[in-house]
Amino acid sequence: MREIRIDVRHQSDREIRSTMLHEMAHLAANDATGPDHGSQFWAQIESLLRQKAPLTIGFPEAPQVGYLVDDAIPKCFPLSRQKLNRLNIKEQRRLEREFRESDPARNV
Repeated sequence: MREIRIDVRHQSDREIRSTMLHEMAHLAANDATGPDHGSQFWAQIESLLRQKAPLTIGFPEAPQVGYLVDDAIPKCFPLSRQKLNRLNIKEQRRLEREFRESDPARNV
């Protein structure tokens, strides 16, 4: 029997559902190699996104680091790449806003 274990520190039910779907994708992909996000995993995620599953794409293990979509998700998974790309743009804008707000010379 396989089981899913997660440390629930989520802020909402949506985040919990997204994490559960993520972990279930690992199980469905038969990820015997561990927590890696290989092609079988991304195929499962892509299938969920096509079905409009409440799934968030991101890297919560390192939120302060931006990721290049080309390095993270194979090109044959366009929905996943699109979601991560949007996340990167949003995060970049947030960081730029924080920088402007923290630099008094820019607030003149």
